[in-house]
Amino acid sequence: PLSGIAFRNTEQGEAVGEGLSAETYGFNPDAAVAFWVAALDELVADGVYDNGDIIELELLIFSGSEAQVSFGNFIKSSFEDLFDADSNEYGISVTVDVEPKDFPGIYFDWMMVGRFHLSIGGISGSTLNASGFMDVFADDNRGGFTLNWGIDTTTANIQVEILNFETGEMEQQMWSFNALQRALVGRVYVEFGEEATPED
Repeated sequence: PLSGIAFRNTEQGEAVGEGLSAETYGFNPDAAVAFWVAALDELVADGVYDNGDIIELELLIFSGSEAQVSFGNFIKSSFEDLFDADSNEYGISVTVDVEPKDFPGIYFDWMMVGRFHLSIGGISGSTLNASGFMDVFADDNRGGFTLNWGIDTTTANIQVEILNFETGEMEQQMWSFNALQRALVGRVYVEFGEEATPED
């Protein structure tokens, strides 16, 4: 039942992010370097990179925003300091080129068509329709403004707990992202956890 309590103030909402190092916004430099070195081991073995290579990345940010510039510079310095030639046995390093792009072109000309290495942007739902904005991540581009780059959101692979109205019992089921998103904004027919068309 609706309680009038904002989700972030519920027991479940307050538990979001537990164990994710909120004081560093989830960033763990030691873990980042460990994953970097492990990835390089595979990529060098596969012949993707050679000793001494420089990996050039382009980071797109919104133009006209001091906050975005600060964020971009933080990412640039973090990547270049952590992933330098001394961090691995191959002498491979990273450089980041921070590129401001105008709104809304950053979406339509760059992000939506996958023309980026790294990009920062946000889609914020209004307080009246926060769930409606989740459609941008659906793989069928149902909202006409996709930010999905090949992630399967049709297949039922998210475990949810739902009330079975026939038995009155709570059940664990697997649902797709698409079905969940649709259920948050209205009625949806679901079969085997995926969106379905009701039979006449």
